[in-house]
Amino acid sequence: MNKLRTGSAWAGRLICIMALLLTTATANAENTGVKAWTAAIAADAVRWTSATAPPDYMSGSGTEAGERLLPLLDRAVPVPVKSLPLTTPELGATDKGGEVWSMSAQEDGVTYVMGSRRRGEAWQPLYFCATGLTVQPDPVFDEALARMLSVVLHNGTARVQVSGVPYLARVDQVSLETWGKREIKAPWDAYWVFMVDDAPLANWAHPCRYVFVSPDLSAVVVRYAYTPLAVLPLSTQTTRSESALETIIPFVPDLTSGKQEAPEELPRAGSMRRYDGDVSNCYAVIVSGGYNLENNHIRYWGDAAFTYSTLTLKYGYPKNNVYALISDGLDPAPDRSDDTNSPTDLDGDGSPDTRASATKANISNVFAALQTQLQPTDQLFVFFTDHGGPTIGGGEWDVNLVLWDEELLTDYELAALTESIPCPVFFAMEQCFGGGFLDNLNQTNRAIATAARFDESSYAGDTYPYFNQWAYHFTAALRGFYPDNEKPWIDTEPCNADFNEDLYVSFEEAYRYAVLHKNPYDHPMYSENPSGSGKQLFPTLPDPKDLGMGELVFDPIPTRLYQVVDRPFSVRITAQNVFGNIIADYSGPAALRAEAKPMDTGRYVGTGTKNWEYPLRTDYMDTRTQVIYPPELLGGARTIDGFALEVVTPPSLTLNNWTIRMKHTSLSAYPETPVWETDGWTVVYAANQTISHTGWVYFEFIQPFEYDGESHLMVDFSFYNDRYGREGQCCATKSGANVSISYASDNEYGDPLLWSEDMPSPVKTWFFPNLRFGPPPVPVVVEVVPNYPVDFAGGVWTGLVKPLDPGAEVRLWTSDVDHSWQGGSNWFSVIEPVLAR
Repeated sequence: MNKLRTGSAWAGRLICIMALLLTTATANAENTGVKAWTAAIAADAVRWTSATAPPDYMSGSGTEAGERLLPLLDRAVPVPVKSLPLTTPELGATDKGGEVWSMSAQEDGVTYVMGSRRRGEAWQPLYFCATGLTVQPDPVFDEALARMLSVVLHNGTARVQVSGVPYLARVDQVSLETWGKREIKAPWDAYWVFMVDDAPLANWAHPCRYVFVSPDLSAVVVRYAYTPLAVLPLSTQTTRSESALETIIPFVPDLTSGKQEAPEELPRAGSMRRYDGDVSNCYAVIVSGGYNLENNHIRYWGDAAFTYSTLTLKYGYPKNNVYALISDGLDPAPDRSDDTNSPTDLDGDGSPDTRASATKANISNVFAALQTQLQPTDQLFVFFTDHGGPTIGGGEWDVNLVLWDEELLTDYELAALTESIPCPVFFAMEQCFGGGFLDNLNQTNRAIATAARFDESSYAGDTYPYFNQWAYHFTAALRGFYPDNEKPWIDTEPCNADFNEDLYVSFEEAYRYAVLHKNPYDHPMYSENPSGSGKQLFPTLPDPKDLGMGELVFDPIPTRLYQVVDRPFSVRITAQNVFGNIIADYSGPAALRAEAKPMDTGRYVGTGTKNWEYPLRTDYMDTRTQVIYPPELLGGARTIDGFALEVVTPPSLTLNNWTIRMKHTSLSAYPETPVWETDGWTVVYAANQTISHTGWVYFEFIQPFEYDGESHLMVDFSFYNDRYGREGQCCATKSGANVSISYASDNEYGDPLLWSEDMPSPVKTWFFPNLRFGPPPVPVVVEVVPNYPVDFAGGVWTGLVKPLDPGAEVRLWTSDVDHSWQGGSNWFSVIEPVLAR
């Protein structure tokens, strides 16, 4: 018995040793797989698609890489990394597309690694790895999910949507792809796989993460991306390969947080809309690709059906003139993310309106036919919706549009398809990165309106899930009514985008209306060639004589000579439509007044137009931004008793303990290892601050600062909230050196006013927020006579105008007494009589 017991004990020990060896071997295998995986990602990230592409600007150092990587690593690791052993940053790959650097930290046997690509001045996270985690023998899916949530999301899922495959995936059973049919490599032969959607209300492309968990849960790796992941079973025999990813933790939208305040600039209600005019020469192309079933959301069909029914039912477009290319076309199989088929009836009459699928071949065929068919007297309206993104290996403005069957249409391909069309073409583009089409489509007789900039996503917003917010309001402006959610051909609430009250809504007016109702995250763009052509493009071709009044136009006022106080000069005003035809039956009356630019003694520091989230980054709970301004921009010694920030997007939250501090500094730029300044500050402003409008937002200081005019000026901004919301944005200017440091966190480090020199580690940048020093501009009042409404004869008023006050920049302004028709003269100067002698 004793021998048997002894043998059993050794057998038990042997089993334990074998299990330990197996665990160690597994962990080593996981580490080996992770290293090979990260090396492959690094090499791919810097490989340009064009062999002739010029090398990117590269001068990265290990110190600079450490400064960039440390905050990324800090946000990714569940605990602050400053207290952990850190490695020296390593350069993993370099090519024409930039550099890839990595950095790691260790805690209790767990190794965390962050990799980031540097391209020019921009740093983008590539991957995050956690290895050496506690081994879990034979885990089930829920345990793998729990490990992922703990390591990657720190158990916080409020702002994301999580998808996953509810079984252990294997390389011989599934393939991984993203858009453009690009293969995604997994680090191991077997793995648990998830996708974290970091902006569920945005159209693609937008930030997301592919997450892989090793079979025994000892390693978790993340690949940062901008297009969704598809997990495709290799055993699928059908032509449709549906992703095996399932929604595990759905995103619950807070649609109230994205609502825009009621806009001030709206046309008066009550004007009757006209839809008449020639439509026999009007054509339209409507494209909604959706990419594939998983990413083709019902709102894209809603956008397309709303546009189609507006053109056919309201304006009377012949159906043969409208080419609707919607996802998989007439195929009855499901093609939408809710597993339904896109209805082919787009106007509610029971007949199919979709022509074909939204593939590159079909789009090319449609535009090829239009190139030969259209004449200079025709016009073409092109509407795009669904997804878009940057072109892999392209330049900053190189973008693409997503089509069906996982195809992409680039901006230069679309330009080639449309450049020979001889008639006016106006493009409306809802997709992400749509602004990148402006430079390619800026041909003669073109107007382009987009929901997003060339480098930003567009959002469904408060019209989710049925429509995209910008397209919803743009099309409603053309239609004069908002649609039923599920039957977009049915009118509901009326709307009025007829700003000039000529009874028609132009392309430019529809764009203006959509901008007033846009989602705060959207930053629309607009271009027209020649200038002013957008206001002459309508869904129909109305006879210019039928347009009615639209504008009150001044003849140019000479600017080579000053106008003089109490000295009359001749003015002529004509009532015109947008084509410049005089409206002979217009008689007024119209008020006449002078408008003067305010006296502005302020000092403007920075003229850049970058939309920068600092110092108003309220998508985190607390933010600190520390900026160095050089003396040559500040204009000499002065008492600074306030300044203004140029706000592009107001933050959605009040900034608690919004504090502005100032000090003189000898630093002209931040060194390789920057620190937070902890002493010598003068607190010039402190309040719980609500910012509700765009433009220059002025802060009157509680403590003026005496600037010496010779030193560099350091300004520190911070706030300390207890929740996060939608970020604000300011206009910023690019410097020639690292003049700003910043950091955003969710209260991990306490009050930003008390942050130590290197905790948390600040991130350097070349941008600084634009400022305006000095008091707000002082209004200037210039009175003129006649100061009463004047009558027109034959659509014209000619008379003498006498200015009663001086002004450096003055213009005349007239507006109809009963309507919103108005117009202004060019700017001119008015001086005192003594100065005119």
